[in-house]
Amino acid sequence: MFLNDNMKGIKASPFVTIVESDSIKEEQSQKVIYDILSPFKGKIDSIILGCTHFPYIKEEIHEILPNVTLIESGEATSKVLYDYLKEHNLLEDVENRELMFLTTSNKEDALKQLDRLNQKFDIIEEVRID
Repeated sequence: MFLNDNMKGIKASPFVTIVESDSIKEEQSQKVIYDILSPFKGKIDSIILGCTHFPYIKEEIHEILPNVTLIESGEATSKVLYDYLKEHNLLEDVENRELMFLTTSNKEDALKQLDRLNQKFDIIEEVRID
């Protein structure tokens, strides 16, 4: 999918599965990452990491595309969210807050992911979206 003459979007959803299954270093995962990215060797100068999962494979991306600049969207997204919360007086006192994590996946799988990412929440609930 070409976004314009100078930009191209690529389907990289397998990266999400690789990160969530904690299999980045496994041979099959390395092959999937290589197969998706190698066609772009010498053809691109920058990649926008448009998913929160993609920074976890920055090392692998640089191994395949060493001269590519990686642009992370997470920091910019965090700033926009912070500014919005501040503007609407929605920031909570850190000492008196309760963090809730809602997941549409299996709660046990979510707990494993959160633990692996060293994320702690006060409440974790499984929800359904119909």
